[in-house]
Amino acid sequence: MQKGVLAKLQRHLMRPRSRAGLIIAVLAVSLILRLLLFRLQGYYVDEACFSAWFNTAAEKGLHAFYDATWCDYPPFNIYIFWVFGKLAHAMGPDSLSFLIKLPQNLFDLATAFLIFHLLRQRFSFKVSLAVMAAYAFNPATIFNLAVWGQMDSIYTFFLVASLVAVLGSKYELSGGLLSLAILTKPQSIVLLPVIAYVILRNGGWQRALSSSAVFGAIIFLVILPFNWDNPIAFLVDRYAGYNLYPYNSINAYNFWALLGFWKLDTIPLLGLTYQIWGVLAFLAFVAFVMWQLHRRYEPRVAIFAVFLLMFGFFMLMTRMHERYLFPVFAFLAMSWSTRLTPWIYLGLTGTYFANLAYVLSTLNADSFIQDGHWSIFVLGPANAILLGLSLRAFYRMQRPKPFRSDDTTLFLP
Repeated sequence: MQKGVLAKLQRHLMRPRSRAGLIIAVLAVSLILRLLLFRLQGYYVDEACFSAWFNTAAEKGLHAFYDATWCDYPPFNIYIFWVFGKLAHAMGPDSLSFLIKLPQNLFDLATAFLIFHLLRQRFSFKVSLAVMAAYAFNPATIFNLAVWGQMDSIYTFFLVASLVAVLGSKYELSGGLLSLAILTKPQSIVLLPVIAYVILRNGGWQRALSSSAVFGAIIFLVILPFNWDNPIAFLVDRYAGYNLYPYNSINAYNFWALLGFWKLDTIPLLGLTYQIWGVLAFLAFVAFVMWQLHRRYEPRVAIFAVFLLMFGFFMLMTRMHERYLFPVFAFLAMSWSTRLTPWIYLGLTGTYFANLAYVLSTLNADSFIQDGHWSIFVLGPANAILLGLSLRAFYRMQRPKPFRSDDTTLFLP
């Protein structure tokens, strides 16, 4: 009798309407959890900056925003500040502390749904729902967004959407979405090699040119409302924030952290600065990943290649902040398998959460992590090991394997 009840329940849950209800329920519970965490204090300096930017955008509008305040965030963010700043003014000043954490969490839940949408094309409903839930309830990313209040999920959403579009042969849409990602955070350029490769490989030069045209047109349309005489000079000024922090690692537990945090990356080593060595190391890493992708192209391999590029960017480049690892979780979830990826996902969740929580407590105490601190020699090497495991997983994807209809680890084109 019990088996019969369970069988009926399973049949009920597998109905389309019930499946939609389950998806909504997972996302709704995740949102409620995040809303409950909003009251916890993030970094007080960041909260003050976001409050000022939301208010300035609402009061001055897009045209005068950059003239009215200092802000090192690229133009698309100002649209977010303007919309939710206006909403805060309509709801009352007490709502601002709540609203400055809302948009990034909504974008993150939209990313979770995109992950489900992509996986559902290859996996069962239960597997896709489980992976979506693993992303929606990731404690490290929730901490970043709902407690600290950072905006990393916004450009991550556009990166994921751009990759989903290009894998669906919607090349012009992919180019437009990538431009929005770059207009949100400059490190989004890391996605470009994979997007360009897939478009050229599957769409040819004509689609590459049309996608580039859409890319440029979207950039122009987004910056059009702002005050500028020269669009190139305007964009260069907006991305000059990268030069504000010329340090090897800004509280990010990567390879450069082993030298200590907040060390100038302009120091020469063998004739080149640390910054140049980081750039060269990352470019070599990009060349390796792209060559391996070219050797055996599959959609899941392309997604995992993006994950590796984002991970390698964090580990090899200088001037990395602690939160710049954020996008790897979405791309790792999108390339999910039952072999190494769950362990890598769990490991990165642990190191990222520890990185964020410890740094936030240190910053709010107006202190710094000292050279030689134990965390540097634990979390940094742990991330290095996880990068090695990720490269091993990538190598295993290159090996031909026979198709088995019951093998849910395959993500075939």
